[in-house]
Amino acid sequence: MPTLFVLLPEDSDLDRLLADAPATLQALRGSLRSRVYPRATDGPHLLSLVRAGRDPVATRWIGGMVLAVVAGAVIGAVVNGVLAGAFGMFSGLLEIAIPLGFVLGAFLGGFTATMTGTEVAVAAVRHLSQHVRSGDVLVQCLAQERAALEALSAFLAARGVHCAHGD
Repeated sequence: MPTLFVLLPEDSDLDRLLADAPATLQALRGSLRSRVYPRATDGPHLLSLVRAGRDPVATRWIGGMVLAVVAGAVIGAVVNGVLAGAFGMFSGLLEIAIPLGFVLGAFLGGFTATMTGTEVAVAAVRHLSQHVRSGDVLVQCLAQERAALEALSAFLAARGVHCAHGD
């Protein structure tokens, strides 16, 4: 679904900005879905708010999850290999210890990633985080038509509001 991320200054809100918008944008207000994030103090704080929200539109998680599972599997295999080879655990049977460590490490890596989160903000949000001033608010707008969001983006950009398109 087409998405527009808007970084509103502290003294603004989207409804007030759209109050003097052309009729075409006024009609958009009814079909626009939005999510408002808490006020941010700076760019890193904005990114942490987005990650903490675990919003599937504003974050990606699959890359971090894959990395955690693979790293856990490798570490588990190495640890079990060392324990079996050097210390005689598993009766010194490397052919049992290494696959077991691989499977258990992958499980623990995935479990840990699930519990702690691997979310990373999408590129559009990272771009907006460079422009954050204390008190700014991130608003995520979703609409059925990309053209409507592009018109909204042009309207807001003309008023000096930072916007970025996501997919």
